[in-house]
Amino acid sequence: MQAHGELVRKLESDLEARRTSEAELRLTVAKLWAVNCRLEAELCAANAKARQLLEQQDAQSIETAKREDGFKAFRKESERRLQVVHEQSDQLMQEKRQLNFEDLFSIRLELSESRTCLESTKHENRLLLAKNEEQSLQANTQATEIEKLSAQLTSQQQEIEAGTARSQRLLEDLSSAREQQSVMQGRIQGLERDMNRALVIRNRALNWRPKRQKTWESRLISQGTFLAWKAFSVQVGLQTAAKMARYNDDTRVRLQLTGKEAMKHCSQAKEELGSIRQACASERMQMQAVCNEICQTELPKLLRILEHQHTTQRECAERERELLRQDTERRVQKMVENHQTQLVRRKRQQHAMVQAFGAKRERELHRRTFSAWKELYLRSVVGQATHTAMVFRSQQPQLSTVEIPSPVDRREPESWAMAAAIRPIPIRVQPLQLEKQKFDECSRSPFSEVTTPIDAMWRKWRRIDTGVAGRDHKPRPSPGSPS
Repeated sequence: MQAHGELVRKLESDLEARRTSEAELRLTVAKLWAVNCRLEAELCAANAKARQLLEQQDAQSIETAKREDGFKAFRKESERRLQVVHEQSDQLMQEKRQLNFEDLFSIRLELSESRTCLESTKHENRLLLAKNEEQSLQANTQATEIEKLSAQLTSQQQEIEAGTARSQRLLEDLSSAREQQSVMQGRIQGLERDMNRALVIRNRALNWRPKRQKTWESRLISQGTFLAWKAFSVQVGLQTAAKMARYNDDTRVRLQLTGKEAMKHCSQAKEELGSIRQACASERMQMQAVCNEICQTELPKLLRILEHQHTTQRECAERERELLRQDTERRVQKMVENHQTQLVRRKRQQHAMVQAFGAKRERELHRRTFSAWKELYLRSVVGQATHTAMVFRSQQPQLSTVEIPSPVDRREPESWAMAAAIRPIPIRVQPLQLEKQKFDECSRSPFSEVTTPIDAMWRKWRRIDTGVAGRDHKPRPSPGSPS
């Protein structure tokens, strides 16, 4: 048991060492991630600086090209002027032999002026050449800076890749160490269970003797039987003790084997870590050599490719700008045309609306004029009819003393020429017409709302007419009508 406890303590110490190594590995992984992030940030900054320098180089190359074009034009102009001055001087030298002293003096003055102009042009050419050389030197320095930055960029990229590879390998080692740790924990738990089982069996064996003594004391057993049983129990106890000893030896051997395996795995892990570190160092050296080779051979090609790409991109951008300008011009033209057509359409619609409003107002004026004329006409006609009815009503008492004439004869022109307003309702009216008339009279209640004065006058006249005809002029049946 003591050896078993020592083995357990040793395994626990190994487990603690594994945990500390795992924590150290985690710390190194975190450091590598931090270094990776820092290198990525530096890479982004270097990329931004490289882009800025490339933009500055492009702008300076454009400016230098413009200045070179200006210098070339100025040089051509100065050469042309110089040639003109030489020609003039030749002409003057030829004319010098033919002219007098005064002409020679004026020619000398002109020659001196031309010489001063020539010297000034030469001085300007020298200044322009010096400026061109300075700008070329600046462009060369910028190109060297770009090359240095590109070299730094490639080295940082390689360092980042190496760091990522190392971090991946460390993570793999960490995962393998965790797996081994889980295996060792499983083995330790199995050994602890075996040890607990052995302790339980030992305690049971120790507690069995007093229990047995008590049970045999409480029972009455013969001495021979007790001795036989005692010998048998002693033999069984010896067998169990031998089994327990063998079991303890086996567990001790297994614990020793597991400890040796754990130590072997630890040594193998250390050796693998050392080999991994050596491989990382060799790979770092190889990457450094490859980086130097790339910086020496591939960077000029890359710079040429970048310059070609910049020129092609600039040309494409110019073409796209031209196409966009043409497209915008076409769209603006179409929008102007659409706007003009919409304006013409709106003007036509407004003109049509004005014409429709004018026609509507004219129709309303005609309708109001006709209604006014109709109202005046009806007022005059209804007034005449009302006056006639009132006169006839006032003469009614006088007519009552007179003999009532015979019924109206349609063949007599006088009775037929009577005014329609005071003519009695004939008997030969169709039943449908009378029913319709009664329906109209019934539908008109005295409480109905009067619409116009003409309707009121018409109803008043109808009441007067019907009252006169019904009270004093009761129609008699004609000889031809059915009784």
